[in-house]
Amino acid sequence: MTKLYPEMNLTVYEDFSMYSDQLLTIPPVTQQTVFFALLCMTIVLVLFTPHPATIGPGVFCVMSINLGVFGLLYYWSIDLDPISMATTLMAIGFSVDFVAHISFHYYKGEIEDQRERLRHALCSIAWPMVQAGLSTILSLLVLATIHAYMVQVFVKVVTLVVGLGMIHGLIVLPIVYGGLNFVKNDKTKKSGSTNKISPIIFSTTAKEHDIEINSSTINIKETSLSDIPDRPDSVRG
Repeated sequence: MTKLYPEMNLTVYEDFSMYSDQLLTIPPVTQQTVFFALLCMTIVLVLFTPHPATIGPGVFCVMSINLGVFGLLYYWSIDLDPISMATTLMAIGFSVDFVAHISFHYYKGEIEDQRERLRHALCSIAWPMVQAGLSTILSLLVLATIHAYMVQVFVKVVTLVVGLGMIHGLIVLPIVYGGLNFVKNDKTKKSGSTNKISPIIFSTTAKEHDIEINSSTINIKETSLSDIPDRPDSVRG
């Protein structure tokens, strides 16, 4: 009608038109929100695990979890609508938990050997992660019996996030860390300090020995009795 009679300046109005218009804005809004959410997750990883070998795989796993959730929701008969968009964006925060825990424990480990460091991280956080994931999924079984679209979307999204998060946190991320060269820069090593300790002098029945001990080496040299200075901290036996 508006095209046939433009001179009448007709305006189309329908009570549910705002919902139809909202559907047109869902894809770009979802893309923008996911992008900024990933940016925030990257900042969190940079602040708590400031090393390229932990930041890169962590961001990749978060992106992989989110892509897996969006892709599997399509095969689970969930379309992109306001309810699924809100639930999915809320679940992005869950996806970083599994990645952040294993990355933080791996980064903070004080073990020099890379495999032992990874083993220590898994021993510290793997079982708590499994407990958290299983308890979350078990708690959703009650909601799964409610035949409401919003509830079903929530159950499916959280189940996918927890499942994919556990797979990435316990399997994918440790495999990637095991293949990367992780060298943690220690500030004490950069400063070049050796934490030297005052020499300790002791004597045997045959000769005098002068031992100098620092954080990395132990030097032992023989000295004569005349070369030994009188020191208050010397120990003679």
